[in-house]
Amino acid sequence: MERFSFSSALLHFVNTKGPGGFVWKWLLANAVIVGGATIIFLYFYFDALAPFLGMAATGAEPTPEEALSIMGPIFGMGILAMPVTMALMAMFETSALRRYVRNEGFSLKFGKEEWRTIGVYFLWIGTFILAFIIMVIAMIVLSAVTIVATAASPESAFVVAMIIQLLIYAPLVYFGIRLAPAAALTLRDGKVKFSSAFKVTKGRFWKLFGAYIIVYLAMYLVTSILQIAAFAILFGSALAASGDFSTVNVSDILESPVAFAGFGVILLAYVLQMALTQFIFMGIASRTVITDPDWDGNVSSTAEVFD
Repeated sequence: MERFSFSSALLHFVNTKGPGGFVWKWLLANAVIVGGATIIFLYFYFDALAPFLGMAATGAEPTPEEALSIMGPIFGMGILAMPVTMALMAMFETSALRRYVRNEGFSLKFGKEEWRTIGVYFLWIGTFILAFIIMVIAMIVLSAVTIVATAASPESAFVVAMIIQLLIYAPLVYFGIRLAPAAALTLRDGKVKFSSAFKVTKGRFWKLFGAYIIVYLAMYLVTSILQIAAFAILFGSALAASGDFSTVNVSDILESPVAFAGFGVILLAYVLQMALTQFIFMGIASRTVITDPDWDGNVSSTAEVFD
């Protein structure tokens, strides 16, 4: 049985055995498929939103009928995007988990394992809904406590507010990390599992927390750089289009080849950054699963290698 540690979890994405070339194939496929789907969605989204942007640029107010005609297609695209997004997420996550848990080569497909991954997603959705309800109740109770406490001691308002934030969000982080290996556990055992993730993360919370927070902070820095680049392109295009920020026309920016190309590069970089983040996160969770002391090391099905 392999040993679990902070470093082994953090670096599992590069130390996994199996056919070479998986990471770049997975990221390239993600960039082409997910990035392409995102570009197509955004194209139709902004096309549907164009009348509203035109009205906003001229200061005109849309009538209720015009607003409904604009929002209808946007709402429809959002409904359509949800199952497509979930299917793509399941395909790429299950592909990565096959690599991490069974040392398989790169493959993308949609079968029973992907359906089971989607089953885990629905359990996550149910958990988020329950957590949201509990958070609302907790915020109401804690807000009442805050009002009473700060009325008696106004200078303690900041400290009380920080304690309340900690009391609300700390449990979310705790349960999120304890349940993180659910999809990897589901792939390993060949059936949907969720609460069983508590067992494989027992006694490993702080090591997992450290690994996740390091990746999160690194990717947060990358995201901040991409946002700065996006704003630079936006303002640069606005200045080039009108020569004066006070007379910027939204349609001029959207139609600018420089802005279009720049945003395309930024979008691609953002998709790759998000994909790499998820890939590393899945590696951390998978390391927890394959080092489970109660697991005999046999997977539920024979690995098929596609290189």
